[in-house]
Amino acid sequence: MGNYKSFGDTKFVPNLPKEKLERVILGSEAAQQHPEEVRGLWQTCGELMFSLEPRLRHLGLGKEGITTYFSGNCTMEDAKLAQDFLDSQNLSAYNTRLFKEVDG
Repeated sequence: MGNYKSFGDTKFVPNLPKEKLERVILGSEAAQQHPEEVRGLWQTCGELMFSLEPRLRHLGLGKEGITTYFSGNCTMEDAKLAQDFLDSQNLSAYNTRLFKEVDG
């Protein structure tokens, strides 16, 4: 969800109950102007933002954590393979995303 500290890659949750944050968000000017869109975003994000499920507590690959830079089925071996390829092409991996597709 993007609510991770830049140091230690650990998750933080808002310092107020989820219901209060929901009231703030749904009472906002944006929610008044675009109620369906804001409610849909909250429904997508609210639970994840506050979840302390072990895998969601820190950034990482696969079962070790969560990231938006790699699809959920990527392993450290996949990341190394991609990095080695990019290095061989003198390309930077910054601001890239890796999605692993399994074909049969």
